[in-house]
Formats: sequence, structure tokens, C-alpha cells
Amino acid sequence: MKRSLVTALIIGVAVAAVVSALHASRLILGFETAAGTIVSDYTGATRVVSEKLQYVFVLLLALGVAWLEPGQISRWWSFEQEDQKRPDESFQGWHHETYFVVRGRLKLSWNEGELDLAPNDAVYLAPGWHYRLENVGDDQAFFVYNVYPTTK
Repeated sequence: MKRSLVTALIIGVAVAAVVSALHASRLILGFETAAGTIVSDYTGATRVVSEKLQYVFVLLLALGVAWLEPGQISRWWSFEQEDQKRPDESFQGWHHETYFVVRGRLKLSWNEGELDLAPNDAVYLAPGWHYRLENVGDDQAFFVYNVYPTTK
């Protein structure tokens, strides 16, 4: 197992522990109630898994890790289907994304500008962005991301 994967696993477990503690302390009860109201139309589909296990599945499905080699550029990611006009564009649906850089240097380019990201930097991408990532460093860039769907 590579060291970077272990680091990502530690970060993921730490985030899961914080969210679990917030849930157990009921500090985010208002947010959870609002989110439950939004998804209540799908209650028939969620009855298969217990309420407590749903948090585990959401965390496992929404959290990911990725890396880019030096000089590597990702494809253009988009939240709008009409943006998918070239082979290097990908429509991903309407969702929120958060990136946390563990190692390396990344440049985030989007429809309104660019942002340089270094280790321990995080960025939130609201629905509606058209963006890509580029490794502008000399070493492999490693980052953790979270994707959470939303409605328009």
C-alpha cells in the first residue's frame, strides 16, 4: 500500500469520525432534518438499509481519492449537459464537489479563472461550474474529493 493511500484513508476516517460525532451530539440536527425532508420522496428505496447504515454507504460512495502525474491535465468536467461539445469534456450531472490536496501542486481552471492549490488546500465547487485540474508541480499530485448530488 502506498503512503499516499494511507494518508487519504486517515483523512477519510477522521472526516467520518467528525461527522459521526456531530450526528451523535445532534449539533447538525437542523441540517439533517432539512436533508431528510428533501429526500423523503425516496423513502421506499431507503427502507432496505437501516437508517444508521445509510450514513456509512453515503460516506463510502461519495468519498474518493485521485492523483495526477506531473504535467498531466484532467478532462474538462461540467455540470451542464450542453457543455459536452468536445471529446475532452465530460458531463457529470448537477452536484457539489470538494477537493482537498494532500500532496503536490494543482491548478484549478474554470469558466471564470484559475486557482493554484497546494498541500492542505481545499476548494468547494458549487453546481454549475465547468472546470479541469492540472498538476503544475514536479511531483505526483494526490488529492481527496467528495461528490454530493443536488437538484438544479
